[in-house]
Amino acid sequence: MPQLPFDITKMDGSGEFTGEYEQIPEGEYQVRVTDTENRVSKNGNEYLNVEFTIVGPTHAGRKVWDNHFIYGEKRFPRVRFKWFAEACGLGSIKATEELHGRECIVNVTHAGPD
Repeated sequence: MPQLPFDITKMDGSGEFTGEYEQIPEGEYQVRVTDTENRVSKNGNEYLNVEFTIVGPTHAGRKVWDNHFIYGEKRFPRVRFKWFAEACGLGSIKATEELHGRECIVNVTHAGPD
């Protein structure tokens, strides 16, 4: 029979879950695209938010997100999105749902303080 890796009698069960997680360490992760959603920034700019679920090598099941400002006229955000779609194995794409379930490698980095 599997054994628990901790003794629940030695844990303080008071308090509520705060929703806080430890930050995922910087590095490369194999991920699966699990959602895409159009959003609008505080400045009124429309963008695509992409949700990834990590599949390995560590932190499986954790989520990371990336934003793509592809709806403006600037070229680089669209080229960056093209690179992303290609990394997911798509040579062409008509709808963001085509990304769902696709896997690729992402490099997690942490932004500095604002």
